[in-house]
Amino acid sequence: MTSTTQAELIGRSVQMEQQIRAQDEEKRRRAALAVLEPMLSAGKRGGLEASRAKVVGGVVIKTEGLGVETWIDAPAHEVAARAASSTGARTALERLVM
Repeated sequence: MTSTTQAELIGRSVQMEQQIRAQDEEKRRRAALAVLEPMLSAGKRGGLEASRAKVVGGVVIKTEGLGVETWIDAPAHEVAARAASSTGARTALERLVM
């Protein structure tokens, strides 16, 4: 995978995750449930490091490391599942992809 392709995939993954966050924001405000927040940062030896934090009531209670490909795939699978069950999510996904 070229670095340009990786950057494009990461960019799209971030956009999809932002769409999911926007849809869930009101639900999160109403209920102090656990939320998984994706994080991407520069690695210690170059490259990228990906992780996911479990946040409860605005406090990170657990952080787990992920492979970058897993980090990219997770929001895509979530968006696809929501698009299958929600017209609004499907419309947002279509706007993003097209």
